[in-house]
Amino acid sequence: MKTKLRLSCSFTFLFILSVAAQVGVGNTNPQAQLDISASSTSSPANSDGILIPRMSNFPSTPGATRDGMLIFYTGTGASGKGFYYYNHGTGWVIINSKDDQNLLTPNLVGTTLNLGIENGTGTAINLAPLQDGTGTDNQTIDNLSLSGTTLRLSLENDGQPLQTVNLASLQDGTGTDNQTIDNLSLSGTTLRLSLENDGQPLQTVNLASLQDGTGTDNQNIQSLGFNSSTNMLTVGIENGTSQSVNLSALDSGGDIIQVNAGTGLTGGGATGNVTLNAVGTNGLTTYSNDIRLGGNLIQNTTITNGVNDLNININSTGTFKVQDAGVNKLEVNAFGDTVLGGDLYIRDENSNSTSTVIARFIDDADDGRLQIMENGIVSIDLDANSQFVFNEQGLDRNFRIESNANSGMFNIDAGLNRVSIGAVNNAGTFNVTGNSFFSDDIYLRDGSVSGGDILARLYDSADDGVLDLYQDNAINHRIHGNGATVFNELGTAVNDFRMESDTRPYLFWLDASANVIRFGNNDTTGYAESGNTRMVNSFNTTINYVADFELGSNNRDTTVGIGSTEFLHDAGNLYVMLHGRLLPYDDNARSLGTSNWRWQSLWAVDGTINTSDLRQKKNIKPLEYGLEKLMQIETITYKWKDATNQATKIGFSAQNLLETIPEVVVTEESVTIDEETGAEEMRPVTNLGVYYSDIIPVTVKAIQELNTKIKTLEAENKNLKQQLNKLEQLEARLLVLERNTNTTGD
Repeated sequence: MKTKLRLSCSFTFLFILSVAAQVGVGNTNPQAQLDISASSTSSPANSDGILIPRMSNFPSTPGATRDGMLIFYTGTGASGKGFYYYNHGTGWVIINSKDDQNLLTPNLVGTTLNLGIENGTGTAINLAPLQDGTGTDNQTIDNLSLSGTTLRLSLENDGQPLQTVNLASLQDGTGTDNQTIDNLSLSGTTLRLSLENDGQPLQTVNLASLQDGTGTDNQNIQSLGFNSSTNMLTVGIENGTSQSVNLSALDSGGDIIQVNAGTGLTGGGATGNVTLNAVGTNGLTTYSNDIRLGGNLIQNTTITNGVNDLNININSTGTFKVQDAGVNKLEVNAFGDTVLGGDLYIRDENSNSTSTVIARFIDDADDGRLQIMENGIVSIDLDANSQFVFNEQGLDRNFRIESNANSGMFNIDAGLNRVSIGAVNNAGTFNVTGNSFFSDDIYLRDGSVSGGDILARLYDSADDGVLDLYQDNAINHRIHGNGATVFNELGTAVNDFRMESDTRPYLFWLDASANVIRFGNNDTTGYAESGNTRMVNSFNTTINYVADFELGSNNRDTTVGIGSTEFLHDAGNLYVMLHGRLLPYDDNARSLGTSNWRWQSLWAVDGTINTSDLRQKKNIKPLEYGLEKLMQIETITYKWKDATNQATKIGFSAQNLLETIPEVVVTEESVTIDEETGAEEMRPVTNLGVYYSDIIPVTVKAIQELNTKIKTLEAENKNLKQQLNKLEQLEARLLVLERNTNTTGD
């Protein structure tokens, strides 16, 4: 799979490569920050050189930070085609490879030196002060010539070698011609010289060395003798020591009868004054007194170093240039800088155009471009005005950047199609080992990084983090660090939300299609009542599950904890257990059930307990109801119309009790009309209710009344029994008397 790394201005990641070393091109031992070697010093190829950015128009305003920037101008404006540098404050300045201000050949008339400059105003110099003070001088100037910018000067019979003066500093650095000689004078033995508009101070040359050591000239040659037997030439000088020269080396043992011109010489002959002339060709030029380096090559030329070095010593004063049709292509200047003016090609072993290019540094629309080849095809392309591409051929070529302590700071594994930061060995396509910090929004897109649908976005919202997950390019899930966290904001039925524990894959499940939050399991069966509407006495309610707590399909043993030890437990088959006491939140304010929502029965061990503390009561009066009202109560047997249990029940009629003991009948109930404020109002009940326990006091009062009557009857009965006893005793006595009377009568 082809892997590329493209670095551009809009790339989110920025990395900087710092190289503190010397770079060699074409060599392995660079001697400067940049050391470029030709493919062959004796037979260089046409591509051996450096191309400076070429452009037909000047950059308009480079600014102070580009002061000294170099370009090659190809247009016809300004000072014409050539190298220019940017001088902040004055603009673009040409670097002329040719100076049209050559010093013209000087001439000496008497003691007057006439010096001219090309395209400038010449001047004359009085050299009379160089003579001695007596006015007699046999030191006539016998050599005065200008070679390039070198002034050559010698005096006849001064005993000094040829003197040279380098006048190159009198030219300006740009090669433009506005340097007319504006000062040329001789003060004593000091030559004063300056050029117009060169920006340099007045130049001075000390000519004192051209005089003899005493400053006065009284050294006339007095004698000249030759001893033919010894071949000694003796020269006597006024006021000095005579000198002898052995001329034996010139004695060939016979007269010279012919001089032949050897290789590289012309002239010669057998009669008269014979002259031999040296001929300078193939890069050499013959002058009147010497042969100098310079001129056209007339053949392929090779300089073989052998065991010796070939050194061109600029010595911080000159410039070494390689030109093509007068245009500088390679320059090593006096500042030690190496400047290339053109594309640079590096080839395999040989600079010939047929050999394989392994790297090239070229001009791309006046911008730099470095390309490194593999098998002659671009593999690495660093283009300053577009992009950086590594492994452009898509081969298995890794790319790695090291830090001082991490060899895998940034790594691209081309073979495995992986990008890693912080470590070399990773498993994913993109890997980051270590902490990662981002200062701007992070987008994850589908396909194109600029045009694909947004999949996720992590960004800053008022210095707080927000993570958005998208569906069809619209936000569907949002996790907000300082705001609402929303899942399934689009309300899509298939976008469930689930959390797992170590043993329960559906510990928490938001079932989007069922609009239910499920705890414990993903079982969606067993909800027969879900969605059903119940109507009781014209009151409607619909069963809509919001949450479901269930362990599994056995429909039991699900437990929901409330607090520390309290819990609700599913005991199966519509049985719910409560572990703990069930208390009303508001004391004496709510009912358990209503007139039309009633419990069928209530099972208890000790029954129900009604508060009867006298301290909680007021307006206390004796009960007026008693046996009379109790006797008006109708007792009935009945069956409930809508009950599943049709057993015969016994009880009372609320309507009858409403006429006899209305206090035990519930005709109104409290109804909450506002859940937020808790406001309530009394409304008529749908079904009359009876406080059965409130009939007990009436029954007790009736029993008390009966007890009073019983005690009265018992007292009356006792009295009657006593009276009856007396009557019985009297009757017994009468019977005794009656029997006694009858006996007496008989």
